[in-house]
Parts: sequence; C-alpha cells; structure tokens
Amino acid sequence: LLVEQTLEVALALSHRLYVMDQGRIQFEGTPDELRRDSTIGQRFLGV
Repeated sequence: LLVEQTLEVALALSHRLYVMDQGRIQFEGTPDELRRDSTIGQRFLGV
C-alpha cells in the first residue's frame, strides 16, 4: 500500500492505482490505463 500525492512517483512505483475522491474510489487500473483516461486526468489530476 502506497499513499502518494505526486502522480509521477505513484505511476513509477505502482502496478495498480486507485484514485479516490471524498472516500470513494473513482478509478481503478494500471498506470497505462490511467494515462489513457482523460476524464480522470482532467477531473482529479489536473492533466
């Protein structure tokens, strides 16, 4: 389990990621899936 605020660190160290908002999981997947999901990137990660 890794709790990390820096996206690039989390992407480099993780095989699976979860993005949470107000205690609810908004995304579950691999770093590549997260990079391809523009909705999550724009809404939660500012990319």
